[in-house]
Amino acid sequence: MRRRARQLAARAAAAGDPAGWFETLYAEARDGQAVVPWDDRQPNPHLTQWAKTAAGQGIAGPGRRALVVGCGVGGDPAFLADLGCQVTAFDVSPTAIAAARERFPDEPVDYQVADLLAPPPQWQGG
Repeated sequence: MRRRARQLAARAAAAGDPAGWFETLYAEARDGQAVVPWDDRQPNPHLTQWAKTAAGQGIAGPGRRALVVGCGVGGDPAFLADLGCQVTAFDVSPTAIAAARERFPDEPVDYQVADLLAPPPQWQGG
């Protein structure tokens, strides 16, 4: 399952575009030609475990803001939105963001296409 991802990553790195392979992988997965190895259609178990503690401490939940980096197809942002967080989520892959919006059309998540290493200027200091 990870073989295709490794191939794409190696090619992108050799071409000087180390993040470029994510879009190709998500597009191939959308078309049924590949699998995104980390996408198990569930929120990350570390996030759900953290949320149990954080909600009890008032760190997560209604009135709190969350930023999800590399959100993929949206499982983690949707989970946080369901807790009542105001969520912004981004991924470098436009295909992943489109899939997240399609998968969770009613979630109040602000999905964005953005690069962690070159974030939008309006996010500075946010």
